[in-house]
Amino acid sequence: MGVRSSIEEGLRNARHVYENAYEQLDTFRKQEHYNQTEYSSCQRAINGSLAELEILHHSGNAQQKDQLSRMQMQLRQLQSDMILDENDVLY
Repeated sequence: MGVRSSIEEGLRNARHVYENAYEQLDTFRKQEHYNQTEYSSCQRAINGSLAELEILHHSGNAQQKDQLSRMQMQLRQLQSDMILDENDVLY
């Protein structure tokens, strides 16, 4: 698989992870409770996706690196929101 297709696949996977995690966070915020297993699974998926994007970042061109960096920022922000909202409920 070429670099371009690897990066496209990594970004596609990251978007999928983002959408799933965002749905979990949205459900959590609306209902003020959540499925701990799914919520934790989404957080692990975010971590895995961030690691994958970091690896891909090293082999991309300038435009691809920009796309990867933007996706990483979105995932990190969502991850932070999930952690903060979870802590608000637990403590």
